[in-house]
Amino acid sequence: MSDSLPWDLQRLKTLEQYLVIQLRAVHSRLAEVERREAERPTPIPRPRPDWVLQPARAAGDRRPLYVHQGDCEAATGRPITRAQAIEALTTGVEPCAYCRPDTLLGL
Repeated sequence: MSDSLPWDLQRLKTLEQYLVIQLRAVHSRLAEVERREAERPTPIPRPRPDWVLQPARAAGDRRPLYVHQGDCEAATGRPITRAQAIEALTTGVEPCAYCRPDTLLGL
């Protein structure tokens, strides 16, 4: 980049002044955006459910596939209550092998 800069003092000083003005504009815009970001309310994350019932993957298959703890990385599906999780596990729905909801539920 230094090869593309002018060699004479007057043009270098002019370029320097231009860049100082641009840098001030960038700093001003940064301050404005940071101020706006600070004023924006932070979204409240949805609470994770305690239990999740994962549906089967095959189209048209309505049988649930797994029961997960709500914080399981593999959990996809709909939130269910503790009682529904126990009922699902005792009626043949498999517990997730990763989060082991059956162990936590004492089954």
